[in-house]
Amino acid sequence: MRLMKGHTDMVVCCAESRHDPFTVATGSEDSSVRLWDLRTLKSTRRLTCPDPVAAVSEGIHGQEWLIASGNRLIRFDLRMTDKVLVNEHSTLYEASDDIGDLDVNLCSSSLDDATSELREQLAGLSISSGAKNDSRIALADDLGFVSVLDGSDQVVSRLQCTSKTIVSAVRFVSSDLCISGGFDNALVFSSSVKGSILARFPITPSLASVNPPHVHSIDVSRRLHSESGLVACAVGDGSLVVADTSPARRKNGGYNWGKLGESLNRMENVHSAATSCVRFINLEMIASCGNDKTMAVTKRTSTGKLSVQHRIGLRDKPNALCFPQALTGQVIVCDVGNDVQVVRYEG
Repeated sequence: MRLMKGHTDMVVCCAESRHDPFTVATGSEDSSVRLWDLRTLKSTRRLTCPDPVAAVSEGIHGQEWLIASGNRLIRFDLRMTDKVLVNEHSTLYEASDDIGDLDVNLCSSSLDDATSELREQLAGLSISSGAKNDSRIALADDLGFVSVLDGSDQVVSRLQCTSKTIVSAVRFVSSDLCISGGFDNALVFSSSVKGSILARFPITPSLASVNPPHVHSIDVSRRLHSESGLVACAVGDGSLVVADTSPARRKNGGYNWGKLGESLNRMENVHSAATSCVRFINLEMIASCGNDKTMAVTKRTSTGKLSVQHRIGLRDKPNALCFPQALTGQVIVCDVGNDVQVVRYEG
């Protein structure tokens, strides 16, 4: 295990860069985001924010990062100074309560599918307005709302997904479909365009745990493969919930929600305490971290069966994890301490 030192309070979130395989960002209760060079494990930038940071994600191109700081969604341009200026240009959205999570859905002509010429354009200033307008940002807040912004920073929808309880996680399953979860013990699928709830799947309390089945974290596999529809959820009772949305998608659009509900596969006792975060390693392997101070690597077979392959001990209770391209066989783990861990999970 190696440590990346720099934050002065609990590190709660992390995100890898799509444009630079050697860059990762971390956000902390010390009201800062740090960018790290994975070749040296040193911090290259410290972005000072107005409030504690709950979530961070790279923006549409390589010159910006999106930061959830307090109740604000802030865009930080790396060409600016290290202090985040809170003004009408940098503040994209103000929620009624703190923002706990965010996700970015890139347009079809984004970096993931771009030609080398388009990659150069996206990394600079010449991003076409058409491409940017096709992208969306989803936000989850502590009042139970999921808000969606388009590429022009306009609010497309604002939907109350829980009964005034915290929505702790949100992800785009596709460009028009979001999944969210929180402290009402349910997974909610909603339209990111119409702002309507399409389906709700309650998570029943486990007999093997006294902890409630809050949804703490969600990941989707489409960031690894655009045609994949796998969803993984970290649940507060120590379990892991995985579903495949692809077979339930109808050819003419929409979903067969009954079929999707049947695909929900829940594995209990993955952790002996709350499962705090989850991330797809690839389309077969899922990493989850729990408050039992372990990371479990779980395999999903083609039939949907889940089985834990191995476990790795962690230094403390984890908050987030990510898998940067440059760290083969290693994972970034943020925990309740001030340092960021680099942990080897294979080889």
